[in-house]
Amino acid sequence: VEILAIVNDAVGTLMSAAHSDRNCEIGLILGTGCNACYMENLDNVGLWEAPGDDHPQQVIINTEWGAFGDNGCLDFIRTEYDLELDTYSINPGKQILEKMISGMYMGEIVRLVLERLTYEGLLLQGADRECALYERGRFYTKYVSEIESDHDEFFANTKQVLEELGV
Repeated sequence: VEILAIVNDAVGTLMSAAHSDRNCEIGLILGTGCNACYMENLDNVGLWEAPGDDHPQQVIINTEWGAFGDNGCLDFIRTEYDLELDTYSINPGKQILEKMISGMYMGEIVRLVLERLTYEGLLLQGADRECALYERGRFYTKYVSEIESDHDEFFANTKQVLEELGV
C-alpha cells in the first residue's frame, strides 16, 4: 500500500461536500473537536513549489484553528474555568480555542462552574463533598445535552444526571 495523502476530519468534510457541490469551499468541525479548512488559489500559497504547469490551481489549507490562542492572544477572554481546565489537561497551553468551545471539554467546564456555585452555597446545597461532581472529568458533555433536553416540570433527565453524580 502506498499512502498518497492523510486527511483529517475538516479536510474530509470539505472534500465530501465539494464532491456533490462544487461551490463548497470550507470544511468546518464544531463537535468533539474544533477545526476548519478552506480552498485557496495556489498563487496565494508561497510554500508550494510544483514543477511545470501541470500542478493544481487550488489547494486545501488546513488551519488547525483549535490551536488558536496558544500564543496568548485569547488570554483576555479566558475565564478562571478555562485556565483550570487547561492546567489539568493532558496538553497544557495547547489547543486553547478547542478547549474553550468544543464538546470534548464542555462537560468539564460545566462541572467546574457547578463546583464553584456549590462551594459558594448558591446551588446544590445538599451535595456531599465526596460525590462525583467534585471529581475531574466526571461531568460528561452528554449530561449538558440531557439536562438541556428537559422540557417538562418534572426534570427527569436532570434528576437522573444528579443521581449519577451522587447529588
